[in-house]
Amino acid sequence: MILGTPPLPADNLTGGKVVFISDRVDPPQVFTQQVGSPGEPQQLSSVSLGARYPVWAPDGEFIAYITQEVCLCIPSQGLIDVLYIIDKEGTEVKKYFPSDLFNTTSVKYPQWSRDGKKIIFTYYDDFSDRTLGVLEFDTPYDFENFRVYTVVPPNMEAVGGVFSGDGTEIYFHANGAELHRVPVNGGTPLMMYGNGGIGISSSFS
Repeated sequence: MILGTPPLPADNLTGGKVVFISDRVDPPQVFTQQVGSPGEPQQLSSVSLGARYPVWAPDGEFIAYITQEVCLCIPSQGLIDVLYIIDKEGTEVKKYFPSDLFNTTSVKYPQWSRDGKKIIFTYYDDFSDRTLGVLEFDTPYDFENFRVYTVVPPNMEAVGGVFSGDGTEIYFHANGAELHRVPVNGGTPLMMYGNGGIGISSSFS
């Protein structure tokens, strides 16, 4: 594992913690581990249908992750994805139902902006097309007051959005293999790279 710019081995980041999903319990849950510590990881979630895609908030105080819950609501009967926010000790702070935010039941890959004001994630519309949704808080980590918006049209099959370091743009890949960028509030995406069908992913350090 490499973190930082220039890259540093994770075991050199004294005092840091890594968040991850582990199947040492069933179903898999969110754990954290002190970097360089021989101690046991700390289990932070205990959701009945398992946890996925955990990611630290930039301030190190919160973690976002995805789980599923049974919904008897109409029209979304059955299992739906839920976006959880917990604090660093595992206490639930907030949960968001994407069925309420974007009328969808499937979300993946949450990522925070560096200022703590936004979370971007991939979601699927009624036609199973992928697009990118943003949950924007009025102020950093104000989980009660927010707005939501879609960044790119669903026919792009966008996935894996991440914020640029300065927070002004979103980078993502689409149509299977193309790297794009778009202004953080939406607009016309600009294709930066296409590699002929080989899957890619994007990230910022």
